[in-house]
Amino acid sequence: MLECDDGSTVLAESMVLLDYLDDLHPPSLTLEQRARARLFATLFPGRLSSFGILMCEPGSSEEAAAVEKLRADLKAMDNFLAETGPGPFLYGDQFSCAEAAAAPFAQRLIHVLPGVRPELDPKAWMANDGLGRLAGWVQAVCERESCVESLPPPAELVESFSKMVERMKAAAAAA
Repeated sequence: MLECDDGSTVLAESMVLLDYLDDLHPPSLTLEQRARARLFATLFPGRLSSFGILMCEPGSSEEAAAVEKLRADLKAMDNFLAETGPGPFLYGDQFSCAEAAAAPFAQRLIHVLPGVRPELDPKAWMANDGLGRLAGWVQAVCERESCVESLPPPAELVESFSKMVERMKAAAAAA
């Protein structure tokens, strides 16, 4: 939630806040680049989620299908980034709304999935699948100080997600 300077307007929702901040402090991007950054921010954050995998039983065919879908999404994201230009971010050294929207998802993917299921390693997938542009982007986002400071330490993140998944599985089993 963000209370605007006029004191009477309160904004909510990540993309609304990012659009507001971009308008308040415009990045040095062309209109076309800003539109492409918003497209990236709309298309990809949710596709970085490993939650569907974590809800599957380890080693199940459902888990394998969820992993395959995530890897296909990672390839699509790598293609989008490669088409846009060199990194490390979507537009070179400039951190944009694209990164701000996707950073929490990227951080959780890199820390939570292998933290809960060590045999499932997105960094290894990116290396094996030749997704160098995406790997560089993920590294730059996950190491950016403002992004690191926005989440709890990785071990705490893994523990909280593990507990949440177990609660959700228990609730589903009881239903």
